[in-house]
Amino acid sequence: MHYNHFDTLEKGRTAKEEARELQLREEASMPERVREIQKNLSSILKALGEMSIADPILAHTVSFLP
Repeated sequence: MHYNHFDTLEKGRTAKEEARELQLREEASMPERVREIQKNLSSILKALGEMSIADPILAHTVSFLP
């Protein structure tokens, strides 16, 4: 994102208001970021499960993971 302090002055917003708006945008994007992480973790766990079915030694090792 390109930031120009003159944009803020023209719109009459203070730096504090700009910071708050940025914080709100970041907070709004958090649920989507969480869903992406959950999807990736699910894929990893599924792959580990498939590998453990194919390799009994790996299955024993994976069972000790926290």
